[in-house]
Amino acid sequence: MVKYKNAPQLNKDWLSFGEQFSYRYMLSIEGNDVATNLKRIMASNSVAVSPPMQYETWFREGMLIPDVHFISVRSDFADLDE
Repeated sequence: MVKYKNAPQLNKDWLSFGEQFSYRYMLSIEGNDVATNLKRIMASNSVAVSPPMQYETWFREGMLIPDVHFISVRSDFADLDE
């Protein structure tokens, strides 16, 4: 587990996939490439929450419709609470 010295509230244990899927909403955030958890979220009973997607793979992320296939939030996550 990564230890955060300046933010001890972030020091939490990792959740297994089974534990993650007990949540209704899951964040799917791209980094330098597609969000690797998007396909797993879409195959579960959870709903993906994601800013507009910039990358595309064989999964055709560009064909996903915001607020139909996933909940769309702003890129800076300012509206995440809503």
